[in-house]
Amino acid sequence: MKAKQLNHVFLTLQSCMIAVMKDSGGNNYKVPHLNKNGLEREENLPLHLHCDIDIVNKDLTLLQQ
Repeated sequence: MKAKQLNHVFLTLQSCMIAVMKDSGGNNYKVPHLNKNGLEREENLPLHLHCDIDIVNKDLTLLQQ
């Protein structure tokens, strides 16, 4: 697998994980569309995505229950 394709796959994985976390671990989410090809053409494609700390803390609290 080429590096470009691998980066696209991992960005999708990260966006799905963030969506799952926003849904408190559920699977009632839609795969977010990131427009990766467009961002890549504009040379703005990130290497990783940011997850809001409030989402992380909320899910950590759920896991500790």
